[in-house]
Amino acid sequence: ARTVIRAFGRVAAAARDAAPAPASTGLQEADWLLRVLARAAAERRQAAEGRLLLLREVDHRARNALAVALSLVRLTPRRDAAEFAATVEGRIAAVSRAHSLLAAESWRGVDLAALAEAELAPYADRVRAAGPAARPAADAAQPVGMLLHELATNAAKHGALATPAGRVELRWDLDSEAGCLRVLWSES
Repeated sequence: ARTVIRAFGRVAAAARDAAPAPASTGLQEADWLLRVLARAAAERRQAAEGRLLLLREVDHRARNALAVALSLVRLTPRRDAAEFAATVEGRIAAVSRAHSLLAAESWRGVDLAALAEAELAPYADRVRAAGPAARPAADAAQPVGMLLHELATNAAKHGALATPAGRVELRWDLDSEAGCLRVLWSES
């Protein structure tokens, strides 16, 4: 009886311990419980480390998103309050669209055609976009999306998209030798 009480006393102590170490108690059933408790403790530690890593990543991405939003506000001219608000809103929406496409692709980059389609959707009937399959890296997707947004906004205010007959042609090509993407924006 003392062997059983001691063995299960160690099991109870191990259950209270944050990191029980399996050891032989001399009783097969108690030893099995100690191994199970040790495995469960290791899984809990691993899950806690995973949660901490995830929290750090979320914090990092949130800070990056806020830094981008702050730069959009700082770089926007403040001549007119309504224009300022509309411009900031449009730019944040552009970053958000690129972000959504990135999230859908698990942050492995984004299809350039999909990004162009998302940014140019309000002018879809007047924009022709074409080019080979291209996937800007995750860290380039938001700047490319912002570039397309700014080009479209300027064309809508001052260029081809400011008139009903205006058209835009967007073409891109990959230069594998130079390791770059060439984008041609043409208004008529």
